[in-house]
Amino acid sequence: MDVNCGLRRGAWYPVVRFVKDRAVLDVTDDRVPVPRRLLQTTFSRPFQWSIVPLPDDAINVPTAWGTRYLVCPNCQARAPISGHPVDLPCPKCGGVFQIAWDEHYLRKRR
Repeated sequence: MDVNCGLRRGAWYPVVRFVKDRAVLDVTDDRVPVPRRLLQTTFSRPFQWSIVPLPDDAINVPTAWGTRYLVCPNCQARAPISGHPVDLPCPKCGGVFQIAWDEHYLRKRR
């Protein structure tokens, strides 16, 4: 589902509270309500790169990156992806992480 909620796709935001069908997220000291059905809620940060399909309204993403990019699980930096590597170093924090090729949302787009 390609929905723009004003959040960076693949980024991790703390939940301030849950209200019925919405979660209120802490986004750079702003409180942003988002429908819960659009979120993947976990209790710990990921250990793998998140693969993000490039949204139609993407900004500040180089066109050379193509139709998808990665988000670092450690520092949330974005990085290009080419081919189907198992792991990749982050250009910002230097950490080396596996890529989450098995994420459920990727199966829906194939």
